[in-house]
Formats: sequence, C-alpha cells, structure tokens
Amino acid sequence: MGQHFFITVKEDILFRHFKNSNGWMGGPCGAVFFKGEYHVFFQNYPHAMRWGPMHWGHAVSRDLISWEERSPALIPDMSYEDGEGCLPGCALEHDGKIYLFYTSDSASSGNSVSVASSSDGVLFEKYEGNPVLLPPETSGGRLMHPFVFEEDGTFKMVAGSVKDGLGTIYEFCSKDLYDWELKGETETGLFLRGTIEHPAVFRVDGDRFMIFQSPANMPHRILFAREGEIFTVETGPDLYSPVVFSDEEGESVLVGWLNDRIKGTSCLSIPRKIEGDLRGDLTMMPVDASCKYLIDESRFVEYVNGRLRIMFEGKLLFDKAYKECPDLLVLEDVGTVEVFIDGGRETITCAIC
Repeated sequence: MGQHFFITVKEDILFRHFKNSNGWMGGPCGAVFFKGEYHVFFQNYPHAMRWGPMHWGHAVSRDLISWEERSPALIPDMSYEDGEGCLPGCALEHDGKIYLFYTSDSASSGNSVSVASSSDGVLFEKYEGNPVLLPPETSGGRLMHPFVFEEDGTFKMVAGSVKDGLGTIYEFCSKDLYDWELKGETETGLFLRGTIEHPAVFRVDGDRFMIFQSPANMPHRILFAREGEIFTVETGPDLYSPVVFSDEEGESVLVGWLNDRIKGTSCLSIPRKIEGDLRGDLTMMPVDASCKYLIDESRFVEYVNGRLRIMFEGKLLFDKAYKECPDLLVLEDVGTVEVFIDGGRETITCAIC
C-alpha cells in the first residue's frame, strides 16, 4: 500500500461534537457498541479539504461525547472501489467481531455491497469474495447504504435504491452475512424521485420503525415510517445522513451529519436517544452524557409573534409558526445549534455560520 498524506483540519475547536482532524469529513457511515466502546465511522477524504474517493474514518468513545480518532477503517484500494470509493453503510457486532457493510463504488460497474470485518476493532480485513451483493435488475444499477440487522432468527438487509424513477428500499436476507437473497421491496408511497438514502430498521417499545432520507435532489428530510405512517421528528435544515445503532443497554440512538456549507467543513451531531412517550410518539433527546450541556435560553433562538426563529448575525436560519411558545432546550457549540422541543417530539438542527 502506498504512502498516504493527510491534510490537517485547522478550524475552530468544537467542544461537544466530534470533528475529524484530517481532510474532508462527510456523514456517519455506521456505529456500533463493541467490547466496552462505541465505534463511529464516517465519510472522509484525508488528502484534501474537498470531496474525493471516500475512506471510512473511525473514532471511539466510552460515553458518546468524548472521542478518540483512529486510523481509517476502510481505504478504497480495490478495483470494485475505484470510482467514488467506500460509501456509507452500517456496522454490526456478531460473534465477537465488527462487520462493516458498505457501498463499494466502481468506475466501470457502479454500486455494489461489500463487507469487511475485525476482531479487535482496529484492523479491518475486506472479504476476499467482495462484492457480496449487486443491484437488482430493476434498480437501474443503484444500491446504496446497506443496513444489516438480525430479526426472526436471520440476518436482514435494507438498502436504498430507485425503481421506475421512484425511491425504493430493497430488502434482502442471509444466513451467514455473505450470501444474500432478494426478498422484496418497500415503496415509500411518497413518489420521491431519485435514490432513497440511509435506510435503517429499529425497534422502540416493541414497535418496528424504519428511517430513511429523501433523495439527494429533494429537500433533505429525515423520515420515519411505522405501519405505513410516514412522519418526521427533525424539522431543521442541516441534519443529514442519519445512522441508527444500539447503545450498551440495547436502546436506539441516532447520530447524523451537520454540514457547514460556508466553510466546507462539518461535524457529527450530538448522539440522540430515540424513545417513545406516553402518547406513542417518538422522541429524540441527547444521550445522558450530553444532557448537562442543555440550556433553556439561547441568544440564537427566539419566539416572537407566534413564530420560532433561529438567527445568526441578522440572518434567518429557521422560521416556523407555533400557536404558543413550545418548551425548548438548546445545545450550543461552535457553529452549531440543536433545539429540542417538548421533550424531543421535535428537533431542529442548524449550522450557525
């Protein structure tokens, strides 16, 4: 493997959000709790402050707020990754190993799904039989962001795609994590044109939910689905690329990407615990280690004449009508504001710049 040169990020230090130290940073690729530590993986081009063939950056934490960056987990060094590189997917713990499922992108053949594994959480070995899954014939060659989970005694995978121009989520199953069989597809019913991104399946209080992001050419809306009902919790403009994983207690946690369009840099959102309230609604609040940083008044957030606004240096970043002032908690950091409304029934994420 050739010598690698890394570009160091020289930006304002974030106090509560993880930001990488080398090169361009994109959204999270997957996260997992493994041998007493949380591992989060993220899109990274370490050679310049711009998008390039994607690597999987890697960081670890014991509390989901203090992070130690490690060497990249995946580097695009195979022929089936010679296009856009190693794009997002997921991380899964099974039988004492971490398995990374990722979108491998080839300049000649397009998307596929590949897998790498590690027994120590440091060095990851790519499967010699990669790629393990090619796009279905009906997908137009698009198969993005695989998410793998165990359910009903088998391994299942959902992956974003497109069929007849509309966003679709394909479903697969496997007994061994390597040989996958197409089982069906889920149409969102929203007539979203383009590829669905970042699908995932999780459970809260026994109920099964799916989360996904609308196609890149659409407004960036993180959507949830339960038994045919489509809804959202995040209504702000700047949270992208959601990743859902289980914490040490088996509870669902979401982390996403805050992209600073002005500086061209970004960071991960504060991890948010997904829970259900007494009304059966989903809520998202910061994980326990971050709650001490919540404040109930912010110089960036105001409620005036029936409207909740987020402002920065006279620039309006968010504006929405509410009949009365909602119960607000805010988490501020350098360049970021995250607002949690009514116990997390609604969240608003903004890059302040």
